[in-house]
Amino acid sequence: MQRKLLIKADMTDDELKETLLNLDDRIEEVFVLPNHLTRAKQLLYRREIKLASLIDYPLGCGTTGKIAFEVGESFRLGAEILQISLPIYAIKEQNFDVIKNLCETLFPLGATRELRFCVENTQLREIDKIKLAQNISSLNIRHLTLHVKNIENALHDISVFQLDAGEEVTLHVNVQELNKEKLPLLYKTGIKRVGAFIL
Repeated sequence: MQRKLLIKADMTDDELKETLLNLDDRIEEVFVLPNHLTRAKQLLYRREIKLASLIDYPLGCGTTGKIAFEVGESFRLGAEILQISLPIYAIKEQNFDVIKNLCETLFPLGATRELRFCVENTQLREIDKIKLAQNISSLNIRHLTLHVKNIENALHDISVFQLDAGEEVTLHVNVQELNKEKLPLLYKTGIKRVGAFIL
């Protein structure tokens, strides 16, 4: 299982420097907002850590044009992986055409790099999660990250998406309150990557 780290948006330069220069060797990916990409790239120079950017995070409320601009700019600034927030409003309204149009616009932009999509599960009802899971493969999304509050929520949501999304979708999970003692429970689900937030 790969480990990743998500950096909070309002981190000062000193905090960012302290965090990135003292990373645990098990961290394989660091996710930052686009405004931190240039500095993070400098601080991670010569480290075997992939630099990634969070796009339209956390609720996916931006226009397709704004998101496409952020995608292009983040790749230009050195991001190797992009994690794009799916629009919560479209999921709640079960308007999957909005998500499909977003994906179809972004896929060509990420042809040479890795695009992942994420959903803020803490904002969704159970029926929203089920409907998204049932529609995810038809949207051609191959990497989906679930943002959850704790490991108990992660285990539940992973089971929903594994059941309804199918094996074509690789699931990742970001946990706000990571209890390291319960982390082995996530390993047993077969989840590919686990992320933790720096708060």
